[in-house]
Amino acid sequence: DDVLMNNDWGDVYLTQTNINSLIDQAEINNDRMYLGIAQLMQAYISSVAVDLWGDVPYSEAIQLPEIVGPVFDAQESVYAAVLDLIETGKQNVASGEGIEPGADDLFYAGNTSKWIKFANSFKLKLYNQIRLSSLYDQTAVNSLISENNFFSSNSDDFEFKTQSDLLKQLNDMGFVINIENIKVNNVDQIQKFYNKMLHYFKNNLYNFKKC
Repeated sequence: DDVLMNNDWGDVYLTQTNINSLIDQAEINNDRMYLGIAQLMQAYISSVAVDLWGDVPYSEAIQLPEIVGPVFDAQESVYAAVLDLIETGKQNVASGEGIEPGADDLFYAGNTSKWIKFANSFKLKLYNQIRLSSLYDQTAVNSLISENNFFSSNSDDFEFKTQSDLLKQLNDMGFVINIENIKVNNVDQIQKFYNKMLHYFKNNLYNFKKC
């Protein structure tokens, strides 16, 4: 029998599915800034997965119904793919092409400079984690350091909005939710809220920007 599991594994791959939808829409519309943001989010979620579990599905992941039993990719190959994806995402964000992100960007409110800071800081963090492996690239690290464009204050943090900030932002977008139904210490309710927001983001992203 099918069993619905609500756990970290499911959350990671559900989020990846939503992000893939953003990537597909951005590619269709040639919205490279949105594409880059989605790629950076995908890179981050993939790094979380590999840090939590080691070998994980990546190259064949989230390809239902064509692939129902994806292979588990080696941790090193996932890290390599993530590093490449960060660079690709960064270039797309920096391109300035397509619709400009705005209030629907729930991390940086459309500030692409902050996304680039995130990409650089995130990449440097990963290189620090793999510094003893064969993936470590001193030339790439030197290039990052010479660029000198990293987090410089708390306002640069890659941080999901607090409930009050997020609710205001979503209300500005016409998305209304009753805060009384969300308990701060109830992880399950917060996750449901997060998933609902992602569902809205996926289905309304371009309608909102183009209206």
